[in-house]
Formats: sequence, C-alpha cells, structure tokens
Amino acid sequence: MAQGGRLVLSRIDILSVAEKQHTKTQVKVVLCYSKLQFVGRSTVTEDDDYMIYAAASATLEAIKTILPPQISLTLLKASKLQPQFLDNPLLLALVDCKYEEYSTLLTGACITTDDRLLYGAAGAVLDATNRLISFVVDFSALKEAQSDRPKN
Repeated sequence: MAQGGRLVLSRIDILSVAEKQHTKTQVKVVLCYSKLQFVGRSTVTEDDDYMIYAAASATLEAIKTILPPQISLTLLKASKLQPQFLDNPLLLALVDCKYEEYSTLLTGACITTDDRLLYGAAGAVLDATNRLISFVVDFSALKEAQSDRPKN
C-alpha cells in the first residue's frame, strides 16, 4: 500500500518550439511533491479552448511519469464553464482510468479566474487524480530512488 501524498502544481510555462520549419506552442506543466518534480508537455494551437485542453493534458502526462505501468489514464475532456451561480469560471476535467479489467471515470473541478485558466485546468486534473495518486504512489520510495541516483 502506498503512503498518502498529494501532487501540487508548481508552474505552467508556455513555450515556442521549432518543429519542421514551423513554430508550435507547447504547454509545460511542473508538478511537485516535496522536493521531487514531475514534468509533462503538450503541443497546441493558441486558442483558449485548446490551451485549456493542453494544460490539462500536460498535467496528466506529468502524473503518468509516477504511476505504475498497469494504470492507464486518458484525458477525455477539459472544459471551461461559466455557471450562473459563480462569478468566476469553473474548469472541469474528465479522465478515464483503467487498471487491468477495471475502468472508471475520474472527475475534477477547479474555480479560477479568466487570467489563470491554464492553472484551473491543471487544478481540475489534479482534483480528479490526487485521490488515486495518494492510494497507488509510494512517494517515500520515489524519494529514495531519487536520492540513490548519482549526483552530477
């Protein structure tokens, strides 16, 4: 059984990446647990809806780096809603989680502001997945593995 833990969002970077004579936009998400960092990336066009999806996707890619290989996560939806009962946008994430023959949908939400939509998308994915992560990831083993690596 894994020791409980939660990943937190450290930062989101928007990068320009040269790819076959074209420049594309890449969303880079950095997640942290204690002093450990996990990075995910997603390439996208610069449209708000696509940027939201890219931030959610990059967050999920960072999460996948620490999950056991038998667990599969797929981002199905990342959306911005503006419910009448809220003054700020609500970001939702829907993640398909498969483990052996079992499958379930994980949902997460994050209230944000218009100038922090990408952080809201990442927050929604973390909301959807942190319960699973705290159950299946042994962060103390990750720390030990990182401290056993030779220092450069």
